[in-house]
Amino acid sequence: MHQGKIAVQSEEGVGTTVSLQLNKTLPKNGNGANSFDYAKSGVFDLENKNVLIVEDNALNQMVLKILIGNWKNSRFEIANNGQEAIDLLKAQPFDVVLMDLQMPVMDGYEATTAIRAGAAGTAMSKVPIIAVTADVTQKARFRVLEVGMDDYMTKPINKEELYNKIKKAIYLGNPEMPHK
Repeated sequence: MHQGKIAVQSEEGVGTTVSLQLNKTLPKNGNGANSFDYAKSGVFDLENKNVLIVEDNALNQMVLKILIGNWKNSRFEIANNGQEAIDLLKAQPFDVVLMDLQMPVMDGYEATTAIRAGAAGTAMSKVPIIAVTADVTQKARFRVLEVGMDDYMTKPINKEELYNKIKKAIYLGNPEMPHK
């Protein structure tokens, strides 16, 4: 999907090294260094980008609503499962998707696979998708990338990490977007 490479090296009794290479250009900060600490300024501004939250748990929905709802120029919709997410993506464009993994009807893995295959329309097949999950296992991390999600973060949700991941996903998805 990203024309990247995955390499696994394992030595019995020593450990395993996994390398992932994605062919993406990182945004530069004012000093020319790669930087994703958008939250450092203390101003959380989503610049009217549209966020789709896909989460079945009411408490987690509330946490995300409060966090994102308090940021400047934020817009978001909530889907309770992967099928609702696909239906919303068909109806309107979103700039980024926050995807829970374990949900009824259609889980995050199935939804992402369907979205990448064009089930929500060709334009939305490349929308940045960030896994937001309580599953901290390596298996989940690998599967997230395998089905085509762009990033991964664990619950409980950290405001700065969430903001940085959203801005990173939006910026990498649209290199023309000016970043703050």
